[in-house]
Amino acid sequence: MYRREKKKIKVGWVIVFLFLSIVFWFLARTIFGSFWVYTDVTVRSGDTFSIFYSGLSNLQINRIKWYIRNNDIDTARLEVGGYSFSGQYTPASFVAHVLDGSEKNFSRVTVLEGWSIYDIDNYLTKEWLIQEGNYISYVTQTTTIQPLREQYDFLREAGSISSLEWFLYPDTYFLDQDADVVSALVRVQLDTFNQRVRQIIQDDLWFFYRRLAQDFPNVTMDWYDIMTLASVVQKEERITSNQPTIAGIFLRRMQLGMRIDADITLCYWLKQPYSVCTPSYIARYVSDRSNIYNTRQRMGLPPSIIANVPVSAIMSVLDYELSNYLYYLHDPRGRIHYGSTLDEHNRNKQQYLR
Repeated sequence: MYRREKKKIKVGWVIVFLFLSIVFWFLARTIFGSFWVYTDVTVRSGDTFSIFYSGLSNLQINRIKWYIRNNDIDTARLEVGGYSFSGQYTPASFVAHVLDGSEKNFSRVTVLEGWSIYDIDNYLTKEWLIQEGNYISYVTQTTTIQPLREQYDFLREAGSISSLEWFLYPDTYFLDQDADVVSALVRVQLDTFNQRVRQIIQDDLWFFYRRLAQDFPNVTMDWYDIMTLASVVQKEERITSNQPTIAGIFLRRMQLGMRIDADITLCYWLKQPYSVCTPSYIARYVSDRSNIYNTRQRMGLPPSIIANVPVSAIMSVLDYELSNYLYYLHDPRGRIHYGSTLDEHNRNKQQYLR
């Protein structure tokens, strides 16, 4: 009887030992061991260290936080750019890879549709990628433009230009972290423009000119004029489905000898990002005749393209929509309302802008 009980006790201790071994093995693997990470992370200005937690388990995140807290590590200063993780990491090696930038391999730059060179410069400056004004200076210098004209047919076809505005296609780009940001970005923007715009719209131009001569015989436009009008349409109306109608309204106004009366154009002369060009800001300058981009005061299109736009805005001009409309306005909720006559437009003002 005594021997049986002693044997049971020994078996019990063996089970306990095996259980504890499994527990310690699990803890060693999950809490104290390394973990696998395969992900790319893009850090932008203002991001915190938590951006690196995407894809990690709560346990892994807590381990990293515990390590940071108990080792008094400053994670406030992160370098803007892209980080690539591939392999096994402990909390210590994971944090070290982030802070020393050893996995950083590119800078991500996102140029939004409708941005001007002033918007792009402002964005790059805020992202700490350039000194303020560097981008503007680069894309408006003759020493920059002339060599590029020799490489890109569409720049030569644009005639004498003093800026690369509008040929700087809006998109998200990944730049070599060791490259000069401005020159690298401009090059890839021009290449993208050539691929997505110039090569695509060649055939559409012939049909546009044929249709234009029939619908608006008083309106003559060269290739650069079409691009200029597209940039105005993009800035006046963000909803793509409405843009062909707006383009048709502008062409009809030009046909009738009217001003195109696009408020947004005057902002370009002020050389400010469009983010500051609010309705109240425009109201301060709308009567300024010295502003050569003020289409409320001057006839015809603005002297140059006023923004960098997607191919959809260009197609809205090439495939403009005929209508009886001559006026439009946006209500406080951003919805558009058209008018065929000035009386109808004034009624829309009273109804939707009260």
